[in-house]
Amino acid sequence: MRTSSLVLFAAVAVFGAACTAAAGDESWKTIDANDRHVQDVALWAVAETDWASATGGLTLNTVDGAEKRFEAGVNYYRLTLEASSRVVAKYLRFQAVVYEEGDEHKLVSFVPIH
Repeated sequence: MRTSSLVLFAAVAVFGAACTAAAGDESWKTIDANDRHVQDVALWAVAETDWASATGGLTLNTVDGAEKRFEAGVNYYRLTLEASSRVVAKYLRFQAVVYEEGDEHKLVSFVPIH
């Protein structure tokens, strides 16, 4: 009984890992970072983030990379961007994930990267 439980547990773990990998980064598609809509989404994300107020305001400099995922009628954008701060005299790099459904946007994450 104990051996069959371990085999079942291992099978479930492998299946779960396979499902996670299938739904992971492979579903993101690279898109044109210079596309006007991508630029608009990036501008919105920079204005929306708490980092903007914490650093005295952020200004979008460039979108260095852009990926898109379409899931259940919703667009998700994963953007690698560079912004500058009026207070911190240097360029900062961030990864932003934005949810877009119709005209509605939500900032899923906005994290600094190196």
